[in-house]
Formats: sequence, structure tokens, C-alpha cells
Amino acid sequence: SPKLDHERMQALLKETAMTRTELFRLFNRFKALCKMSGTPGAIDKKTFKEGVSSLAFEDDAFVDRIFKLLDEDGSGTVEWKEFVNAVNALETGSPFDKLNFCFRVYDRDNNKSIEREELQHMFTEMLMFDATIDKTERAVE
Repeated sequence: SPKLDHERMQALLKETAMTRTELFRLFNRFKALCKMSGTPGAIDKKTFKEGVSSLAFEDDAFVDRIFKLLDEDGSGTVEWKEFVNAVNALETGSPFDKLNFCFRVYDRDNNKSIEREELQHMFTEMLMFDATIDKTERAVE
């Protein structure tokens, strides 16, 4: 299980845009998500989608791509350091941090450019997600 000692806290305060209170809250949230996912010290993809508020209404392909970007070690889970980086960019980062993060999500081949095919893929995923929501809403009515 991860620990948030004084040394790690000082490093995070320098590396992120978060305050000490925000980091403690985030750490407690991370530990709760680890417990929900049943993986000590890490969060699985399903729990990640449910636990990061800014991802709750995104399509699965978008969340899959974010998860793949964050899971830097390819373990199939997001560890504390990876989680802090994601939340810092998505929730407390500057507009540039958020834009850079989103760009990386859609730059599927990581060549620092979004080609026509990547743009088509992005729009197709969005349209399919919207169509699924429309069908669900009609079924509820």
C-alpha cells in the first residue's frame, strides 16, 4: 500500500499544482479506489472510470486511451504516481496542462501530431457514443 510521507509530500507540492490539503484528500480517494478495485496500491480500469469525476460521462474508447497513457509501466493498473499525474492534469492543471493531456489522448501513435485518420477515429467514437446515449434516452421515455 502506498504511503504519503513528508519527503514524498514535499516533492508532490513542487511537481503539481495541488495544495497539501488537496494532496491528502487525493491520497485518501486513491486508497478508497484501491480498496474498491481489490488491487492493493493500484486502481483497475473500471474503478478508474468510476472514480475520476471528469471521466464519468466519457465514452469507453476515450477512457481506455487515457488509462493506457497513464499506465506507463503497462501493469494494467494505475499506481499512485500515475494517478496523481492524471488528476493534476485533468482537475487542477492549467488550461495548457489540460489541452496537452487531451492532445496526447487523441495522438494515438504518439508522433506529436494528430493526423486525419486520428481525427476521423475521434469523431467516429464520439458519434457512436452519442448514438448510444440517444437510444438509451428514447428507451427510458
